Amino acid sequence: MSEGSAGLKRIIELVQQYWSRSLLVLSSLVSLASILLMLATSIAQAAPARKLVRPGQLMIDGFVVKCGTTPALISESYPDFGAARRGLIILNPLKLRALPRGAKLLIYYHECAHQYVGGSELAADCWAVQKVRREGLMNRAGLKNACSFINKLPANRRHPPGAMRCRHMMRCYNDTFRARADKGVTKGKVGTAIDSTSNVLSNSGFSLVPGSRKPSGKNQFSK
Repeated sequence: MSEGSAGLKRIIELVQQYWSRSLLVLSSLVSLASILLMLATSIAQAAPARKLVRPGQLMIDGFVVKCGTTPALISESYPDFGAARRGLIILNPLKLRALPRGAKLLIYYHECAHQYVGGSELAADCWAVQKVRREGLMNRAGLKNACSFINKLPANRRHPPGAMRCRHMMRCYNDTFRARADKGVTKGKVGTAIDSTSNVLSNSGFSLVPGSRKPSGKNQFSK
């Protein structure tokens, strides 16, 4: 074999080796990209849903709720039923899902109350129960039903025991002059959402507002 032919053969072998290695690297990169995509998709699906809802756009069991200009953060990862931060209400729809409607509304307005009365838990309870009574959302039977859940709550470093809180709320129920509340609860259409992210709120009694109606002024729920 001539030197020219041998050289050409060697070049062909080197090119074949280069493309073989390149294809192997490319195949590895494609596999790695597929794994990363699957991992990212799994993380996205497993991540707890969160949504910031503008004031007046949240519904609880068909009732539009509003706390002045304070938005609500709906978070499935929050460790408690709800909480208040300055200028923000936090609610966990997964934890609230099985509660009586009265308890859901009292929790929302309890957290709302902290925007007005400060850190006192009993003052917030009183503000909340007077608010739902004035709005015609709860009668005495409804409060008793809500207390079937609240009575079971243990005391912690910030909250008195649930039984004490319910006794206090029963007293406040008749004292509507003590708390001041902005008007903001309206009857809406149950279970309707205005965007595709409503899965954050689904199956928990929470939804987004498709439109508002004026309060009827009647005792509309005792459940």
